[in-house]
Amino acid sequence: MSSSMKMVLFLIAATVINIVIMLAIFAGILFGGLAIFGPNASGAVIPVFLVAALASVILAFLLYGLIMRKNQPWLEKHVPQLFRKKRQ
Repeated sequence: MSSSMKMVLFLIAATVINIVIMLAIFAGILFGGLAIFGPNASGAVIPVFLVAALASVILAFLLYGLIMRKNQPWLEKHVPQLFRKKRQ
């Protein structure tokens, strides 16, 4: 498989994984927050939704960065285009 194809597949897979992580965090925080308020959650829906949305973006970014750092040696070997020195 060519290096360009590996790069494209990596970018597609990384995007899908990032979206799945973000949606899972969002759903967990949203359902957890609404479960805390119980059946009278009508006034708390919008604040819980906003907190869940913001927290899911931040936590997904941090978790994705951690995953990338843990897998950096493997990525340097299989997708070296990500780690080339930039020309000046």
